[in-house]
Amino acid sequence: ENEDTGEKHQFRLDPLESIDSIAYDTFRQKQDLLYFKAIARSIAKSMTTNVLDAASRVDQNGDASGILGLLSIVSLVSNELTEVADLRTSRYFPAKASVGGIHLAPGRYTVQIQYKDAWGGTIWLETIQGFELKRNTINLVEGICLQ
Repeated sequence: ENEDTGEKHQFRLDPLESIDSIAYDTFRQKQDLLYFKAIARSIAKSMTTNVLDAASRVDQNGDASGILGLLSIVSLVSNELTEVADLRTSRYFPAKASVGGIHLAPGRYTVQIQYKDAWGGTIWLETIQGFELKRNTINLVEGICLQ
């Protein structure tokens, strides 16, 4: 909506690319390597924790026992935290990106971006007030929905 004239416009954005499809294709191309790296990383983490734990048990009366036991616990906790981080990254990767070209007169606008689900229902509404649309330049509005 033009804040000076009250004139309203509605536009649909076009899909730029299905990032979901790109991620799937990339995964398929590198699937064997990714599985190998994940298994190797998991084995290395487990071996480190087990070696430290075993070393602390062998040297129960020695000076190094406490330090090795502590390192074993730190290794175990770090293994869990890094695996959770890997899952979190994949969960928030966007599935789609959309783009549109709109020709409007210069002025101040209130921009509303509606994010829709696969069935056309609105899942999020983002409002940007006071957007200054200028002549002879690219006026870019960006929006992100994490739902």
